Amino acid sequence: VIQYVNPAFEQLTGYSIDEAVGSTHRILKSNEMSKDHYEELWETITDGEVFEERAINRSKDGDRYILRQTISPVIGSDGEPEAFVAIQFDITEKILRKQRLSVLNRVLRHNLRTSVNVISGNATLLEDRLRERTEGQLPESLAEPLTAIHDRVDHVGSQSETAREIEGIFHDNGTGRNWVEVATVVSSAIETA
Repeated sequence: VIQYVNPAFEQLTGYSIDEAVGSTHRILKSNEMSKDHYEELWETITDGEVFEERAINRSKDGDRYILRQTISPVIGSDGEPEAFVAIQFDITEKILRKQRLSVLNRVLRHNLRTSVNVISGNATLLEDRLRERTEGQLPESLAEPLTAIHDRVDHVGSQSETAREIEGIFHDNGTGRNWVEVATVVSSAIETA
């Protein structure tokens, strides 16, 4: 049974203090979390340990939100949990921003690869046609620019792979946090393009 909530809880969930106090945590249940999630949560905190994980809840008006929660037991004089304190942070916008940046990154890389393939194909076609007209021997004045085009196409193509690798690093930084500054992503995209 909920015994206390702060104003941040009211703002996040839409439930007033009067509505929340005396209710159970089930008022926030989204039905998107597995039974195993709740079993692990209750097993952990009733064993006197801290539970920390992402969860999906629903506000009073039915909106879904994603939160990072830490639930700690309050241990009584008998050494057993007598209450629990939950701290929750709404990370919905952060998750959505991450998803949007990931999609943008994939679209940019796809478009870049497509452009590289078009340029490479046309440069090869041009080189083949020039070789036909010059009986297989390209004048140096034409060979050098074509080589430069092929080199730049290879370089730009490798930048797409570098962007993919950077995205992987940002998504697996070992801290469990998935946060990337927008400026970093934009800078990387500009450099790649």
